Amino acid sequence: MTRTWKNLPLLVALSFLMGCDPGPRPSGGMGGGAGNLGVDAARRDVGALDGRELDTARADEVAESGSEAPDAAAADEVAESEAGGPGVRWRLVWADEFDTDGRWDETKWNVEIHPPGWVNDELQNYVDRAENARVENGNLIIEAREDFFDNQEYSSARLNSAYKGDVLYGRVEVRAKLPKGTGTWPAIWLFSTDQNYGPWPNSGEIDVMEHVGWDPGIVHATTHCYNFQAAMGTLMTGFTIVPTFGDDMHIYALEWSADRIDVFVDSDKYFTFANDGTGWQSWPFDRRFNVVLNLAIGGSWGGVKGVDNSIFPVRMEVDYVRIYERSLYP
Repeated sequence: MTRTWKNLPLLVALSFLMGCDPGPRPSGGMGGGAGNLGVDAARRDVGALDGRELDTARADEVAESGSEAPDAAAADEVAESEAGGPGVRWRLVWADEFDTDGRWDETKWNVEIHPPGWVNDELQNYVDRAENARVENGNLIIEAREDFFDNQEYSSARLNSAYKGDVLYGRVEVRAKLPKGTGTWPAIWLFSTDQNYGPWPNSGEIDVMEHVGWDPGIVHATTHCYNFQAAMGTLMTGFTIVPTFGDDMHIYALEWSADRIDVFVDSDKYFTFANDGTGWQSWPFDRRFNVVLNLAIGGSWGGVKGVDNSIFPVRMEVDYVRIYERSLYP
């Protein structure tokens, strides 16, 4: 469902006013190659594509059944997309399956270093170390700890794919299991890579999944831009209930075209934001964005009911991140 900010519960509305995220500060230099997807699929060289196509129906069945994640073969099948209509196919162009234990792939991800209070009054210290971000047993682990590392009570991690895995239109899938506990605030989202229209929120933000631990099982999707933002009381957001958010893997997905943005959990489309055609103030979503994965602690929304220190360490587990573009051929 699509809602204006005014229709949100009071605590949620207040939290948006209390703090807003200016998004990642990518570390590392400009990248190139197939990871940079910021071009319309109609202008891409077919030979550069991976060639695998997505069966969304099969992926949803896997997520709902709780069985193993779909492998590459499952992604080869053709499916129709609700966003694109009959006959639309998705072609895999970028992915991280997190198959190799150890450090995450630096050719695909940047780590962000930020002190407590950098944004949203959050309490964690975003650092670069294995205790907070690593690949383990086929999953990316983003772990928050109460360990007083570097003289800060909480440590955590935040990764982004800027300049290494950017996307303009397509489908983004993240299969993940979320942390439990009051004070946690995990997010899966997209942020403007080049800030073409100026600082946040002008250049846009797309939240595919946000969850605050004090309100367990309620997953939120939101778009931020100049005309639709919390400070103006016009924020566009939606939510759905995911009872097994912390016990099972679920597919959090975005389908994005020049006309609209749809957000899903598994097969449930729970948020749509349409391009009203009035320009960048309402639709800055015509430039490339990157994927951001983070686990915040406390803050203006996550910390509304404080932090339960008995929960630590807590983690968000990510099975894979996949980016698809519309196939050029039926």
